This record gives sequence, structure tokens and C-alpha cells, in this order.
Amino acid sequence: MIYKLQKQKDKFIEKILKDSMKDLNKFYEIKWTYGRPSIIITQSRKEIDEKTEHWLVGWSSSRMIYVLDR
Repeated sequence: MIYKLQKQKDKFIEKILKDSMKDLNKFYEIKWTYGRPSIIITQSRKEIDEKTEHWLVGWSSSRMIYVLDR
């Protein structure tokens, strides 16, 4: 399989990530600056079904978070 990834701007997802990191830092009383997760947005249900169960809409692996595009 060949995958093509490209960086993109999405203010909505960037805000969710920023708010989530802020909440995690507050809860764990840390300042997580290195090794933060990356968000990988999959374009189709078929891409997700190749790697997961049919009922999932996202999963994580190491420092990558995979989600189905809204």
C-alpha cells in the first residue's frame, strides 16, 4: 500500500489539540513540550477498516492519533 501524507491547517482540530494538551498538562501537573502526539486524518472509512474493527472512528499508535475526517 502507498499512502500520501501532507501537512494541513485545520483551526478546529488545532484548537482541540491545544485545549486537550492544556488539560493533560494541568491534570498531570507537567509541561509536555517534546514528543507530543501528531494527528493523522484518514479520508475514508475504507482506510480505517483496513487497520481496525468496523466500529472504530479513531485509534492511536505510539505518538500518532488517527481519526476519520469529519
